[in-house]
Amino acid sequence: MLIDKEAFNPLSEEMNHYFSRGINERFAHEIAHQYWGHVVKMPSYDEQWLTESVAECCAALFLRFVKGAPEYDLLVQRWRTKAEQATAASAIPIANELWNGSNNWERYRYRTGLIYDKGAYLLHCLNQEVGDKVFQTFLKSYQATFRWKFGTTEHLNGLLKHLTGTDHSAFFEHYYWGPELPPKPAPLPKAP
Repeated sequence: MLIDKEAFNPLSEEMNHYFSRGINERFAHEIAHQYWGHVVKMPSYDEQWLTESVAECCAALFLRFVKGAPEYDLLVQRWRTKAEQATAASAIPIANELWNGSNNWERYRYRTGLIYDKGAYLLHCLNQEVGDKVFQTFLKSYQATFRWKFGTTEHLNGLLKHLTGTDHSAFFEHYYWGPELPPKPAPLPKAP
């Protein structure tokens, strides 16, 4: 795993500061790419959220396990805030069209706000809906089914339907294809 200098020098530039916050999360995110991006691949840049958002979500779940719920809750809050800022610019599938290779920081923030943050927030909402056990089964099944293959959002929705019996097409229509954010999910009840 290669982590560039921006992760360790937050004082030099705005972009360095952006990447250096949450260094534990950054390491966990990059390690998660061993599974999401390398093993399960994206077929096109329209589906880049499947590598970035799932890696982001898995990194947060790991940190929740290691550091506790408050750390996870801060990440979810950050995802929602950044997603709210980015949704006016685009929907997730066309987020990469915002980034034209120039040094336009605002476009970059919108793009990452969609591909990393909004996508991760959508996965968090699905996790809250189906519960940790089903969500973990979903991640493992997606990984096993699409090992060394290209996964798509349609495949993800199909696997969720298979595991939960619920068609999430309307969810993806509104929140993945559309500019909306789901309402904040109610926390799952604590086990006795």
